[in-house]
Amino acid sequence: NFLEAFSHNPAPHPGTPFPGVPEMLDQVRGRGLAAAIITNRACPGRQVHAELEGLGLARHFEAVLSQGDFNFRLGDYSRNAGLYSKVSMIEDAARRLGVEPAHAAVVGDLLTDIESGRLAGCAHTVGVLTGGMPREALERAGASHILEGAAQIAEWLDSL
Repeated sequence: NFLEAFSHNPAPHPGTPFPGVPEMLDQVRGRGLAAAIITNRACPGRQVHAELEGLGLARHFEAVLSQGDFNFRLGDYSRNAGLYSKVSMIEDAARRLGVEPAHAAVVGDLLTDIESGRLAGCAHTVGVLTGGMPREALERAGASHILEGAAQIAEWLDSL
């Protein structure tokens, strides 16, 4: 299964940011908004942070949390899909950022992102279509907004 393989791959995932994302992060930062990265990868958050540093993006995030910091083990998904929930990570990130989940937005491209944001009580659960999930699936999971990609976040913020 994709989530199992992705989350337990110890190799770095440096890739490149989607077009427009670095500029969007500059705009969000310029508004004085705090941001965190939450990922289901089982590596330590410090590894993800190092990858973000390599991309020149780490400065945009006050917290970087990974399932690897939450005692997640290989094989857990096959026994209990609920372990891929990000609710505890959202609550921890909110605490680190000094906000209540009810005043936060979760942006993600997988159903677990949207479901976890909804279950954590976030004000907004924003689905982005870059992860391959169909719009209808993200809507069924409870997405309050759907964007073509993360580069549109600043525009979405303008609409609030």
